Amino acid sequence: MQGFHPVDPRSLCENWFHALKDEWALLSAGTPDRFNTMVIGWGMAGEMWGIPVFQAVVRPQRYTDEFMQREETFSVAFFGDGYRKELGICGSQSGRDIDKMKETGFTPLFEEGGIGYAEARLVLICKKRYVTAFKKEEFLDSALPEKWYPTDDFHHVYYGEIVAAYVKD
Repeated sequence: MQGFHPVDPRSLCENWFHALKDEWALLSAGTPDRFNTMVIGWGMAGEMWGIPVFQAVVRPQRYTDEFMQREETFSVAFFGDGYRKELGICGSQSGRDIDKMKETGFTPLFEEGGIGYAEARLVLICKKRYVTAFKKEEFLDSALPEKWYPTDDFHHVYYGEIVAAYVKD
């Protein structure tokens, strides 16, 4: 990936709580001809099944979910400070209605079936390994679905093996 160097995902010393909650990230899936991206503030990274994984959650009504369902890979890009306005556009506008790359000025980079951005500081390329969905009846605390899913639009949960990680040069 031009402007980045590969690193072992297990060597990353990220504070994932800060990176997701405070920085946000772009979750992307698709091909160079047709892709979509959305902001995520929820997710997890760690070890599962003996492989490094990133877990992303996407509500079924999100346009990006169509791409996540169809494609074998997805990517997660972290930007750091200075991109709040652009990330806000990607989080509040649908790719069905606008060209997010045109509106934000982000420069997509395609590598190993994943999508990174020249402006990002870290890009994870993930190969889907498991997909499921949250179910209301499986929550042990009924306050959680009441608060987060008042219309029963439970997230699809995607576990992706981190097959490549790139850090900005």
